[in-house]
Amino acid sequence: MERGEGRGAPRSESLREDSIASGRRDDVRPAPQEPSIGTPRGEIGEIARWLLGVIERMELGPFQIGENAESEMLVIDVTGPAARALATGDGRPVDALGLLANQAATRTDIDGPRIVLEVEGDTESREVLLSRLAEKGARRARETGRAVALDPMNGKDRRIIHLALRDEDGIATMSIGEGRYRQVVVVPAGAPEYDQARRDAAASASRNEA
Repeated sequence: MERGEGRGAPRSESLREDSIASGRRDDVRPAPQEPSIGTPRGEIGEIARWLLGVIERMELGPFQIGENAESEMLVIDVTGPAARALATGDGRPVDALGLLANQAATRTDIDGPRIVLEVEGDTESREVLLSRLAEKGARRARETGRAVALDPMNGKDRRIIHLALRDEDGIATMSIGEGRYRQVVVVPAGAPEYDQARRDAAASASRNEA
């Protein structure tokens, strides 16, 4: 259960995840002398097959791709040499593929599940990126005295943000929105939403302990 599942949309600033990316970008390097062939892991649907073709054309080496439905999400996971090449650097190639997959999915079913792309080797770098985003959101909230809304993200990423700011003095977090548009709001002490965010966080922590 996530911390701070909020109710109404507060008046807030917005902070895009890509605004924290550094100027440095490592190239995605193909695995040498290995054919770029994707192998489905079990049955996969239209979007996973589309991603399979895209990654094959990137010529990063062999990989396996599978999918699993989780609540409001369809998790597509990629493993193997191509996955590790994709995960190199700041994670932007993975984010870009995830965005394209979601755009492709909404063209066929606007009310369908959110696509979450998980790539072998990117977990640690993703957590670092999200922790930096959380810190930047908290700093902006303190400087302005206003709540800061982060970009919509999946439940796993929202939980990382909540946990990263759990012990920050004078900062509370809550989630707003529905489905694929759900997002974390970082609320500073003194903002109108602060007490509500603290109550939501306490209620969520209590449910987790139970």
